[in-house]
Amino acid sequence: MRMWKMIPAALIVGLGCLLALGIGANATGATANDQIPEYVGSQACLGCHTDHFTHWSETGHANDLVQLIRAKDFPGDISSAPPELQAELQKAQWLAFGERFLARSPETGQLMYLNVQWDAAAGQYVAYNGGSDFDARCASCHSTAWDASQSAWSEPGVGCEACHGPGREHILGKGDLSKIRSDFNSNTCLQCHTGARHGTNWEVSAHARSTAPVIRNENHEPDPNGVPYRDSCFECHSSDGFVAKLRGEEFSATANHPNNQPVGCAACHDPHGNGNPDQLRQSAEQLCLTCHSAGIPEGGSIPITGRVGHHLQAEFLWGRGAAGGIKPTEGPHSQVACIECHMVGGDHSTKIAVPTQVAAGAQDSCTKCHTDSTPESRKAYLDTWQRTTGTMIDAAKKDIAVIEQAVAANPNLLDEAQALVFNTAKANLTFIEEDRSMGAHNFEYAMKILNSVSSQLKEVRQAIGR
Repeated sequence: MRMWKMIPAALIVGLGCLLALGIGANATGATANDQIPEYVGSQACLGCHTDHFTHWSETGHANDLVQLIRAKDFPGDISSAPPELQAELQKAQWLAFGERFLARSPETGQLMYLNVQWDAAAGQYVAYNGGSDFDARCASCHSTAWDASQSAWSEPGVGCEACHGPGREHILGKGDLSKIRSDFNSNTCLQCHTGARHGTNWEVSAHARSTAPVIRNENHEPDPNGVPYRDSCFECHSSDGFVAKLRGEEFSATANHPNNQPVGCAACHDPHGNGNPDQLRQSAEQLCLTCHSAGIPEGGSIPITGRVGHHLQAEFLWGRGAAGGIKPTEGPHSQVACIECHMVGGDHSTKIAVPTQVAAGAQDSCTKCHTDSTPESRKAYLDTWQRTTGTMIDAAKKDIAVIEQAVAANPNLLDEAQALVFNTAKANLTFIEEDRSMGAHNFEYAMKILNSVSSQLKEVRQAIGR
């Protein structure tokens, strides 16, 4: 028979506060352990973590399972439902996910779905094909510390301890951080946000491997067994550094090593909630631009000498930032938000859903907007853009190799004006390569830049007779 393994909330809050303050410190460990269960419930966190608790209490996690005790606990007036659905609602004991209704089976004691659900968009109760077992199918993710052998949870819904682990020792240790789990490891989220039904595909994204390029060996080469290369890199290559950057806090990847986590769920989503849609720390576009922009102001350009930088996608998409006076050029995608193409249907792989390569019936990144087109024609456009861009990049690299070989043999070969032309061409080529869309972000701008690069390299080769 189901047991809800929480002791009264008021007692837990009181014990949490008292122990955090050190009151009762003379009690023996055995006595304290007898008084407090391993999982103490989210209410016990309220005393010390008031802000987090307050935000969390408004999230879907906190309200995954709501016990139906009073009429106002229901999402709508029961009397407004058809008679056959009213009969189902009269049985309801829990509201799941804000729309489904559960009641314990008198035969098995399991929570079962009833034949009614709430249609929030329509504001009415509608029929639902119930009868499935919530305990067997859903309870492990939609409750805290689910014990299948006992058909028992410590807390309905996704509470603090679902992610942070049992809180008793943390409380007994007066807030000892070593006694609680608190990090940016996305495996915590992937306990539930995975698989065909709830999966996000984050695991196959470049974000999931973002720390790899910035963990180096003694030769500064990428090495998973190395150490952090440069702290500033981790502001965009790790969840820990990224969140610190958003908060305006100092961050040391070296001090945090080896706990630096790749850019995962909690980098963009605040697990405790903050009132934003989808619990995002900022708007989706702001989050992308925090890293995928070089911060070049309107009218500015990339440096001609020195490090051009990377993560220049925003500037290239907007059609500005090239060196040498190339005219800014807004393309057809310049005003399209990143996630419109890179997260179709909530896919966190952030890969383009290429037309003709998606599963049958799935949405691709192009025809969701280009509704008057076909997947085959959009794929043809994409192939043409990227093939043309790639061919011109390869040709430019060959010209650069010829010139650099000549300069290596004669370091004074280029005069000041020729060196400026050469360096401008190289910087602009790097700009296009670091955009990494092979022209797809803004093909017209790519062609303007590459035509300029080609002309400049031809000019230099003619000047030096190569």
